[in-house]
Amino acid sequence: MKLLFASFLAAVAVFLWGFVSWMVLPWHQSQWARFTDEEAVAKVLQQNAQADPHLYVLPHRLNSEGGKVDDATWQAASMSGPFFYGTVRAGPRDEGLALLMVRSFLIQWLGAFFLALILQHCPRQTLGGRVAVCVQAGVFAGIVAWVPEWNWWQLPPLVTAINILDIVIGALVAGLVLARLVHPHSHPYRTF
Repeated sequence: MKLLFASFLAAVAVFLWGFVSWMVLPWHQSQWARFTDEEAVAKVLQQNAQADPHLYVLPHRLNSEGGKVDDATWQAASMSGPFFYGTVRAGPRDEGLALLMVRSFLIQWLGAFFLALILQHCPRQTLGGRVAVCVQAGVFAGIVAWVPEWNWWQLPPLVTAINILDIVIGALVAGLVLARLVHPHSHPYRTF
């Protein structure tokens, strides 16, 4: 029960950090590019994409008949451009803002709970040492989540760095809460 309470408080702190990161600081939105003719692109997307969200890649590995495009043709098209990798929803969004906020908080809570479990199994450390474990977990999470997007899907380097830093700061915020409330078990294999 103590882990649930501690992770709940950490999730509140991380949720508040997310608000600052996305709604107050300009770093995420400043990296969003705008199409030259947004209305024309929107029209093409509505005519060619499914109404509900799907991940699209251009050029695709399959042709319009569903057969595989040969590697050389796909590689040439991929290298010459245009290239696109992203989510498209051509129809209206069903979820309201309240549902998105609740779901976001639950995601933060789940993440904070697993971070609390990690702290619980760390050898006895100082407060700063427990916070450092959380930050290191955030660095790991940021790298494995965002660097592959840069490597394989051409996510711009600055966007990659901002997203990693956002996760690391969230882990720091969670760590500042969890380090005070979660302490190692005397028995190393006990979880709850």
